[in-house]
Amino acid sequence: MTFGLDHSANCCIIYNIMFRGKIAQAMQENNWSLSQLANKSGVDKGNLSRFLRGGNAIGVQKAERLLKTLSLSIQTEDARPNWEKQADLDFARLKPVLREVPLEDLHLIVYSLAMPLRFKHFLIKEHDFGKSI
Repeated sequence: MTFGLDHSANCCIIYNIMFRGKIAQAMQENNWSLSQLANKSGVDKGNLSRFLRGGNAIGVQKAERLLKTLSLSIQTEDARPNWEKQADLDFARLKPVLREVPLEDLHLIVYSLAMPLRFKHFLIKEHDFGKSI
């Protein structure tokens, strides 16, 4: 399961709905009440309740305690398509070489070149190749 992290104020905040759902599902599978999970994990019952209802986020330490208590793990793979990962690598490689190119332009160029054809939208202009210019 992949979840989002907010790296602000020197701490990571878990906020993804999928994470909440997995915690609730594991509670149900174990037949644990909110109080039981709070007691076993050491996470405050009120904070846990608000988190599961979507009212607030919890810190990484509390999330790790919940995961350990429920014997869950988190998969944090990069789910982006390969072309996007390659574009990031190309951008990082070209940025120091092409310093005179504005970063936004370089980013647009690299991503446009890396993007598969099926994702590109073209404006096709009609040409009359029989006429001389």
